[in-house]
Amino acid sequence: MSKISDVVKRARAAFNSGLTRPLQFRIQQLEALRRMIQERQADITEALAADLHKNEWTAYGEEVGYVLEEIAYMIKNLHEWVKDEPVEKTPETQQDESYIHSEPLGVVLIIGTWNYPFNLVVQPMAGAIAAGNAVVLKPSELSENMANLLATILPQYIDKELYPVINGGVPETTEVLKERFDHIFYTGSTGVGKIVMTAAAKHLTPVTLELGGKSPCYVDKDCNLDVACRRIAWGKFMNSGQTCVAPDYILCDPSIQHQIVEKLKKSLKEFYGEDAKKSRDYGRIINARHFQRVMGLIEGQKVAHGGTGDMASRYIAPTILTDVDPQSQVMQEEIFGPVMPIVCVRSLEEAIQFINQREKPLALYVFSNNNNVIKKMISETSSGGVTANDVIVHITVHSLPFGGVGHSGMGAYHGRKSFETFSHRRSCLVRSLLNDDAHKARYPPSPAKMPWH
Repeated sequence: MSKISDVVKRARAAFNSGLTRPLQFRIQQLEALRRMIQERQADITEALAADLHKNEWTAYGEEVGYVLEEIAYMIKNLHEWVKDEPVEKTPETQQDESYIHSEPLGVVLIIGTWNYPFNLVVQPMAGAIAAGNAVVLKPSELSENMANLLATILPQYIDKELYPVINGGVPETTEVLKERFDHIFYTGSTGVGKIVMTAAAKHLTPVTLELGGKSPCYVDKDCNLDVACRRIAWGKFMNSGQTCVAPDYILCDPSIQHQIVEKLKKSLKEFYGEDAKKSRDYGRIINARHFQRVMGLIEGQKVAHGGTGDMASRYIAPTILTDVDPQSQVMQEEIFGPVMPIVCVRSLEEAIQFINQREKPLALYVFSNNNNVIKKMISETSSGGVTANDVIVHITVHSLPFGGVGHSGMGAYHGRKSFETFSHRRSCLVRSLLNDDAHKARYPPSPAKMPWH
């Protein structure tokens, strides 16, 4: 295990050498990262297929494409982001220079997750590189093929002292968390988020926690149900439901529940055919433990569609549950699988109350033709982000920071926000040594009579 502390020491020494400070070096490393993705795309797809049954199209659409766009966006804008930002002056500082200077934090730890094991490691890493940090990467051991691939190919393209990869399970993660970092960026469950934050507290290390939660999806009676259900089915069953911003459950009036079920079923048939198990576009559950956990959530529920699974191939059929009791187990935890519970509410107010009685989710979705319904939902609830009349797409906009609130996380990233997350924004004031007379009022001795009396 001492090997881990040596890796971190080497990263620290490499950072202290000043190598990452020049803009040119950062751009060169980002370009090398982009080249790696382009040249090794077949290997990346193969690892995603082995871990999660993703094909070339889903691998690119769900993971690789976003990362390439983000890197291109950073390369294009980084020269602007690194500039000192002048700020408003006070009457006393008119002759001085006041500005905010962005500097790298130092050595950053990024702990990835298994559901998007390429995107959710490489995208934050790009931001940390852009900001000039050394980065220690810890991919998830559950997506073993991707973890091994990253450990193999990253050192072939980018500086291996500055950007090492540490592989392994819980013992290695525990060990790496004992080390001192300047920032820790973690994506995963709320439970492990608490462990990461506890470890970070020992060194007063700031953290970004990208967690999850049960993201609600309110469907208003006044909306195009065909389009709404097609979009919801796409976001829910993508990657077999293993998406942190997937719509977790639907809230709707009982009068439209049956229509929603029928329209979801119609979309599922269009997407994956009669038997999703035979579809090359439908994913698999990451491992046996999660397979059993998700199957357990279906038990005792009213299954309107699906409900079956195959342990050997870790396949769970796209499943829809109706008339779900808010107290049941499937409504107590983030589902993270292809199971869509429908909970009936009698009004928009009741839906808002339902959402507000629970922990703040990572995303919130509302479908309605009525803009007042959308605005009311946004103003009277809280969530990491919101998309109205679609799902998930808010996280694809580089200029919208992505992150949670409360139990769904803290801090945010994507685009410029990634650069800011991995930088210290340092306040600077530069004054001349001339004209000291202007400051003589501040020096003792104090006047006998106060000027304001």
